[in-house]
Amino acid sequence: MMPLRDRFSAFVALASLGTPRVTAWAEANLQRFADEWRRHYHGYLPVKNDTEVTDEDVQRCNLILFGDPGNNLWISRMLP
Repeated sequence: MMPLRDRFSAFVALASLGTPRVTAWAEANLQRFADEWRRHYHGYLPVKNDTEVTDEDVQRCNLILFGDPGNNLWISRMLP
């Protein structure tokens, strides 16, 4: 497992594509997080689909994962 980066470093939230039920739950929670972020920090949450993440993103950013191993590529990669 990679060490956590500095708490002030960049991050990106990862939306997932997959089963409708889990995807709907993950998208609702991601939307709630993005709304809270916009309200408190007056900016937009950086979001990418899990399939759009590049090696540079992984090296540069902390990843905030939404979903489960069945519908988020990065969650399934992190688990043994």
